[in-house]
Amino acid sequence: MVIRLVIAHSSGKKTTFTTEALVTSVGSNPFCEALIEDPSVAARQCTLTRHLDGRVFLEARAPGLRMDGQSVAEGQAVLLHQGSTLSFGASEAVVEFEAVSRKGSSTYVIQLAVGEFGGIATLSPRTAQ
Repeated sequence: MVIRLVIAHSSGKKTTFTTEALVTSVGSNPFCEALIEDPSVAARQCTLTRHLDGRVFLEARAPGLRMDGQSVAEGQAVLLHQGSTLSFGASEAVVEFEAVSRKGSSTYVIQLAVGEFGGIATLSPRTAQ
């Protein structure tokens, strides 16, 4: 699944950040994956965590974060939904999710056989349909 943030910076500039990472930091620090160019945004405002079951959680790392108009306390984690609006400082972001088809890409099936002398792993390619 792809997570997309459509960010409206306080300067009026709009940017789109897209990720498939399991953990993404959002803030004004240039080391954050999703950079918000706004001095009123904390260096590390929040973290997005994508679980393998498809749920995405937002965890506030600094005060001043709102989701869909509701305050999210520092350290609090909340479930994100398609179309959720995040507000930090004078900037906002809309959350979008997109399923990704991997047609034609290769994945591998790992088979592990454990016997008297240890384990043997074999990799078999499997192409997505």
